[in-house]
Amino acid sequence: MKAYLSFTLVFFFLLILISFTQTSFYTHFLSYEKPLVIEKTYQIQMNAKQLLEPAVKQGIKEGIVLATAEAALEDRPPTAEEIKQAVSAVVFLKLNQLSSHSFDDDFEVRLWCGEIKDYELGEYSRSLRQGEVPKIPIEFCKEFIQVYTGGNISVKLSSPGIFSKNGILISTNSDKYDVAVFSYFPPEKVIG
Repeated sequence: MKAYLSFTLVFFFLLILISFTQTSFYTHFLSYEKPLVIEKTYQIQMNAKQLLEPAVKQGIKEGIVLATAEAALEDRPPTAEEIKQAVSAVVFLKLNQLSSHSFDDDFEVRLWCGEIKDYELGEYSRSLRQGEVPKIPIEFCKEFIQVYTGGNISVKLSSPGIFSKNGILISTNSDKYDVAVFSYFPPEKVIG
């Protein structure tokens, strides 16, 4: 009987010890997951930012081709206004395509437009995690595409005005990992 009682006590002691080690191992594993999620979020965010400029450049090229083709139907060169309208429309289409592109199954990347305040980017991220929309979706941001003609055709992604700091914001969020990040494309940058 004494051996049975000793065996049972040792068995329960080992069982408790194993359960604590597994819990400790699992907690230890979770502490390493968060930096990996942050790194993945950052990589997706930078990928979206890096694709924004080539998408706009491609939109400029396709807009020029479109304006030239439409004017060629009337056997004349395109006017500056026709080029502006065509480039603006095609760049707008490219931004919408980029906003609906799937960068990763666990993350959603969206483009927004609005006022850019560095100190509010963290607040935007919290709002996005709570399901609120802090800015205007890109689908309604056509006025944020400024086309300049004269020599080279270029585009600036910001609202008109000398002192405005309105532009295109990029959000990356994941419900699975409970993370949301905002950054912005520099509104003063001229692409062309």
